[in-house]
Amino acid sequence: MSDGIYVALSGALGQSTLLESTANNLANASTDGYHRVHPVFQQVLSAAGGAASRRTPGVTVARLQVDQSAGAFRPTGRALDASLPTTPGWRCRPLGESATRARCR
Repeated sequence: MSDGIYVALSGALGQSTLLESTANNLANASTDGYHRVHPVFQQVLSAAGGAASRRTPGVTVARLQVDQSAGAFRPTGRALDASLPTTPGWRCRPLGESATRARCR
């Protein structure tokens, strides 16, 4: 069988993952706190037909990357509207067995 079918199959599977993540991003676009996800592709060389000398190029999804950028602040007009700053370093550091707001900075 032609090695081209394996290249086409790996590309089709990668595009299928891209389409699924795009559909998921569109479905959740108006959800507060949602971070979009996009696949990161990686080129691969695989042995076709078990022969190590014949390498077939293709692609695979290496990982799904979550976009960590800050979303838009939507004020509600209530007295308790708030948002965390976008600067890095806002992490909760547990001391002992529990973590509370007093231990976060």
